[in-house]
Amino acid sequence: MSDRESTFLFTVDEAERQVLGVMMRDREAIAVVRLLIGPRQFRTDFGQKVCAAIFALHEAGEPAELVAVAEKLFRHGHIDAAKDAGDYERLAAIWQDTTLSSHSSAHYANCIHDHWLRREMRVAAGQLANIAEHPTGLAEEMIAETVQKLIALTHTGVGDDLKSLPEIMNEATDAIDRRSAVGAKNQHLVSTGFSNLDSQLGGGLSRQELTILAARTSVGKTAMALAIARRVIARGLIVFFASLEQSRLDIAFRMLSAEARIDFTTVHKGRIESGGTDAEAVMNAARTYREQQMFVTDTRNQTSFQIALKAAKIKATKGLDLVVVDYTQLLKAEDRTVKRYEQLGIICQGFRKMAHELDVPVMALAQLNRGSEDRQRPQLSDIRESGNIEQDSDVVILLSKGMSGDETFVNVDVAKNRNGATGTVSLKFFPSYLDFQEPTLSERQFLEQPKQESSYADRTYMRRD
Repeated sequence: MSDRESTFLFTVDEAERQVLGVMMRDREAIAVVRLLIGPRQFRTDFGQKVCAAIFALHEAGEPAELVAVAEKLFRHGHIDAAKDAGDYERLAAIWQDTTLSSHSSAHYANCIHDHWLRREMRVAAGQLANIAEHPTGLAEEMIAETVQKLIALTHTGVGDDLKSLPEIMNEATDAIDRRSAVGAKNQHLVSTGFSNLDSQLGGGLSRQELTILAARTSVGKTAMALAIARRVIARGLIVFFASLEQSRLDIAFRMLSAEARIDFTTVHKGRIESGGTDAEAVMNAARTYREQQMFVTDTRNQTSFQIALKAAKIKATKGLDLVVVDYTQLLKAEDRTVKRYEQLGIICQGFRKMAHELDVPVMALAQLNRGSEDRQRPQLSDIRESGNIEQDSDVVILLSKGMSGDETFVNVDVAKNRNGATGTVSLKFFPSYLDFQEPTLSERQFLEQPKQESSYADRTYMRRD
């Protein structure tokens, strides 16, 4: 079988050289390539060692430039200065001849992965032919063994994830040491900015986990996501917000309204008198945001992979602490031939992979079925095409209006928590400027009382304070 396939207009050797070269030139490309392939998917031993060295430098936060890669290969005995001067020249030629940009690296990495799969398929086919010629057991058993090998290929991710129990225990104890070290407590968590919700979640949103935030239309899921994002960036952290429903200007208007505590419609319609107090509040809010870091994409019909590539670019160049996607059911599927609920399952699996590879919490918003309106509080099964979304998530948070449909308080129900407890907390909602805050002590005491016929909120909490 030829190395040059109709799908790609270049050979796998060309692809490997270009990918290695661009990773030594552009840090962004490393983050992109790592989402797609690992060292063992390079055809040559040299390519595997160079890729492993680049990834190791990147993980350590060191530049993966030509000299640094060569030094790392030398230190690990992969290049002998006395015998393998040709390898130095080969590495330098790869670096010098690279014409690829980080934006094109994904296509070339896919070529490498495709050819690796083809090589593994040929190996499996050869094993099957050998088994047929030299049987060692029942035919059905031998066929089943070969089929299992082929199935394993279809589920191959980046790198080799097969680890022994001692290796896993070493990783676990190292993680515990890092998390319990002085000054490092809870670095694996990102606070939502709401202490009652953080307590329910076990400290905040966990890195490497996928959280689904679901609600019916107009309950406030986008407002809730932005409320969390605003509180995250206010602490000097970095957020990537992928908006598939609203434009970046609408996102900005919402953030300005919440920060300035001015009616959203007033901000959105531009009904602000020049030189007035509202104008000053908006300008102060804008100045605050200019000192913070949040990146927004508002391209419609994106795929989860496209979002992951953008997140990887931000992670590589700026750092990244939280990814928010608004919302899941609007994402375009990579494979249109499967049913929609299967597409959403693939999308959510992509989110989990992104969370793991980039070491960030991913919060994906989701829409609830209309049937959930028949109940005051939604259930996990109310998530539209819920099966795979629920299954592939680590945490599911369901939002619903407070007692008797009152909009003053919102129920924040942690309905699923793979690594912690479930339960419900309440947040006070300000629908005029689309923000939340924790209830005061008196409000918490009221919420804990048995429901009364009349609404206390109608009498007390509708004023803006």
